[in-house]
Amino acid sequence: MKKLKVILIGAGSRGVGYTSNMAEKPDKFEVVAVAEPVEERRLNIKNKHNIPDEMCFESWEAIFEKDLPLH
Repeated sequence: MKKLKVILIGAGSRGVGYTSNMAEKPDKFEVVAVAEPVEERRLNIKNKHNIPDEMCFESWEAIFEKDLPLH
């Protein structure tokens, strides 16, 4: 099965929980971007999933303005 690339929009408790479960299955999931206005939450996800700076956003709108390589 092909690995699913995931964009997390909202890094509150639910988003952290879901992506933590995904991290336990690295052969199935890869968190490739995060959108979260609260810097501490955004950085937590960035660091946990080794997301590059250019894939971390303060708003969900900013994600859709970028041409993301999700294939």
